[in-house]
Amino acid sequence: MRAILCLSAMVFLVGCDNSKQELASAQSSLSQVTKERDDLKTKVASLEQELDTTKADLAKTKAAEKPPASTVATKTSDTKKGNANTNAKATTKARHGHKS
Repeated sequence: MRAILCLSAMVFLVGCDNSKQELASAQSSLSQVTKERDDLKTKVASLEQELDTTKADLAKTKAAEKPPASTVATKTSDTKKGNANTNAKATTKARHGHKS
């Protein structure tokens, strides 16, 4: 009976040693993955800041390149005249009817 207890204790201790090694390996992997995650979070924050800066620069550039208001008004009124002529032609054709 004592022999069985001694063998059981030895098997238990040997089994625990493997678990300790697996635990150490898992902890090592966890620390590496955690470090990688933190590095990626830092990189994402940096890229977001760079994107915000680029958007601000683009907005400033677009604001500086806007054409004068008088040019925009002239183009808009010319476009409206062109649409009026197109509509007039369409109604003229509709009045004549379809010849078959």
